[in-house]
Amino acid sequence: MGINIAVFSLVGFENPTAFGEEAKDPLVTIPRAVILGLVLSGILFVIFSYTEVLGFAGYKTTLDKVDTPLNIIAELVGMRILIVPLSFGAMIGSFAAVSACVNSSARILYSMSRGGILPPVVGSAHKTLGTPYVAVTIMSVLFFIIPAALLFIPGTQLLDIVGYGGTLTAFGFVGAYFLVSVAAPAYLKRKGLARRKDLALSAIAVLLLLVPAVGSVYPVPAWPYSTFPYIFLAYAMIGLFWIRSRRKNISELAGVNQPASEVLPAQGDASN
Repeated sequence: MGINIAVFSLVGFENPTAFGEEAKDPLVTIPRAVILGLVLSGILFVIFSYTEVLGFAGYKTTLDKVDTPLNIIAELVGMRILIVPLSFGAMIGSFAAVSACVNSSARILYSMSRGGILPPVVGSAHKTLGTPYVAVTIMSVLFFIIPAALLFIPGTQLLDIVGYGGTLTAFGFVGAYFLVSVAAPAYLKRKGLARRKDLALSAIAVLLLLVPAVGSVYPVPAWPYSTFPYIFLAYAMIGLFWIRSRRKNISELAGVNQPASEVLPAQGDASN
């Protein structure tokens, strides 16, 4: 189960791909941003993981049971002065992470709306800024209401909510990464660009992604985590049926047959 949380912590490195031609020199800038973001965050996570595990060695409470591990480590080493800046940094980091998720998911809603899958109003762009403000508002409300509502469940702690949301979200990302790993070599082969290296990397990615997928159902995790794979499957099936019911509009999905510059108006241009 810990792998799912680790996957959840790492996801988001692909967010730059949501911007398309909004980025300067996108075919160079976007791949560079994805790779650099993944490498830097990976190094950071490894360093922090070793630091926290070492810092909690022999401590009365295990690492997985505390909400503020860095604050506790600061106290253990006699540097309580760091607690406030560490907490402030965590707040800023959390806000930045949520903002990135809202930004990328809002653009997905925007594209789905332009493809006829969601109501047209979701695909509205701001008259001055050219941003998908309706989609951003929808995602911002959802990002606040869902975790806030969970706090009203008796016995639910903040760390529980992180675990619940992280596990369910990881299923979605693992599924998306799995499909991309399978589809990418097929796409390259159709274009006549496939190389053995590409096929090997895709095969390795598929095998690695099977680890959290299988580990989510076997051995059977404790409740309520044991129900999450089936909740996700039900959610995915509902989405699949919804997409199929709108299949006449799928070919018009924004970003498939249109340049990215036509999908989302440039800043200050709401003519689209």
